[in-house]
Amino acid sequence: MRRKRSHLTGRSATESGLPRSYRHGHGSHGRIAGGRDRLRRVAPLRLLIILEGLLGVACVIALKRHPSSVALAIALVAAVLASAGLLVVSLLRGDKSQSLKATAACFLAIIPSYILSFATLYLTLAHDATRQAFVATGRNIVGPGDAMYFASTVFTTTGFGDISPITPAARWAVTAQMLSGILIVAVGLGVAVERSRD
Repeated sequence: MRRKRSHLTGRSATESGLPRSYRHGHGSHGRIAGGRDRLRRVAPLRLLIILEGLLGVACVIALKRHPSSVALAIALVAAVLASAGLLVVSLLRGDKSQSLKATAACFLAIIPSYILSFATLYLTLAHDATRQAFVATGRNIVGPGDAMYFASTVFTTTGFGDISPITPAARWAVTAQMLSGILIVAVGLGVAVERSRD
């Protein structure tokens, strides 16, 4: 491998006493190139965080309007889960030098929209006129606050038992949230531990 020559003296970088960073191509040009590479790696992550946030806003709007279409609510849940999956994959495939703050930002974007999307689905199922989807010992799911409460208890696997799903659709929805919630928490903790070691 040939040595780089100084433009002024014609001597090699080693002989002319130039910094080691110049000799290895990590001078100002190397730092600029490194910054661009880092930006290319971080940009998809930021876009996915923004997308997850927009999906959360869409869930809030849907909750306020009391959606009547189960298919639309399921599509919203699927979109949130797909976006969360892409976000986790992008985080895992990204540079390990990404800070713990970036990891926390990802999961702080995922969890609210995740709970909101399932709350939208539960509220839609509860307002289905054909069958009663949930049975409650006290107050049932009649509004967005009740749906948020139930979605939060399912996500944390608390299970107070005051609201229970009784139709197959409601039970499948609750099962899907429990399993995906466990996966999100497990992956989140694993990535956080890995990043904290770096």
